[in-house]
Amino acid sequence: MTKSAKSLYYFGFYVLLTGITICVIPDNFMALLKLPEISTGWARAIGLLVIIIGSYDILSGRNNVKPLIKASIYLRILFFIGILVLFLSGQMPKEILPLGIIDLLGAIWTAFSLKAES
Repeated sequence: MTKSAKSLYYFGFYVLLTGITICVIPDNFMALLKLPEISTGWARAIGLLVIIIGSYDILSGRNNVKPLIKASIYLRILFFIGILVLFLSGQMPKEILPLGIIDLLGAIWTAFSLKAES
């Protein structure tokens, strides 16, 4: 695997574990981040989507799928911006920021790795 592929591959495990955590302990996860209450079913549905995204990241990294590796950089930055806007507009508490920051750091890691490969 290239360095950029490895960065997405490993990041995918973080995403996958986050999704599993949301599915297994949705109420505790939501409470930990001080997120607004939603039904357990909706939280688990979100967790399933997160698991799928993490799986795509792992598979894309493992198979060095360059278009998805490159796209993940922009999409993770967009996720960070979205989280920041939700926080700044008062729709989400500050506890949500680490999720966006981790995505941003992952995007930066992948971008630098990709640049080093050029």
